[in-house]
Amino acid sequence: MYSPLGKPFVILHFCCNPSVQTNHGRFLSSLGYCVIGSNNGFETIELSASGEIDAVVLELDRNHSDVLLIAREIKRARASLPTIVVVHATQTRDGLDGLADALVPEEMGSGLLVKSLEEVLARSRKGYFPLPDTAPAKKQIGDKGQVSIPA
Repeated sequence: MYSPLGKPFVILHFCCNPSVQTNHGRFLSSLGYCVIGSNNGFETIELSASGEIDAVVLELDRNHSDVLLIAREIKRARASLPTIVVVHATQTRDGLDGLADALVPEEMGSGLLVKSLEEVLARSRKGYFPLPDTAPAKKQIGDKGQVSIPA
């Protein structure tokens, strides 16, 4: 996926699980995104502060408080940087409202992650990124795991 300048969007992907990070990174790369992987919270915060990152994907795995801290620091440094948190069914989502531009249930698969990524990038680029579905959105996770983003 390309930015208005014709360059691939740069996605910073934080995950402590190397196999998940590799799988998501390969999948997003195959769609044309430039993916930078990180399993270090300090590195993720530092990289996100640079102007080179277009969006951040944080995998909420075993340590909820680390991801909350990382998301909080990212938003403090660059409030407008689109941030998506991938959550698992059994995990608490406490504290993520206001920090995540989208919450994506891991169980719904990579397709929903890509759709959410396209939506938050479109909103951050003020319409430069075309979307097939332009229906108004709400921020919630529905009964079937749909994620929607506030207008």
